[in-house]
Amino acid sequence: MFENSIEDKMKINEYSDNPNINESWVQLNFMEQKVVSYIANNNGATREEISKVIEREKTSTINILNKLIDKNLIV
Repeated sequence: MFENSIEDKMKINEYSDNPNINESWVQLNFMEQKVVSYIANNNGATREEISKVIEREKTSTINILNKLIDKNLIV
């Protein structure tokens, strides 16, 4: 569904109100970038939506979300 493209990165960097995202984007792995991109482009998301988008089970999704919360990239 999502590609790790320059356009996706530019979209996040250009429209993000969270300076942590801009500074941390290159340090995120592909799956984390996919989650941040989805949340930013959809003005939020549920864990279930994210699980479907990244095609991961609940536990994996929660682990990714918790890492992004720890990095202050999502709330």
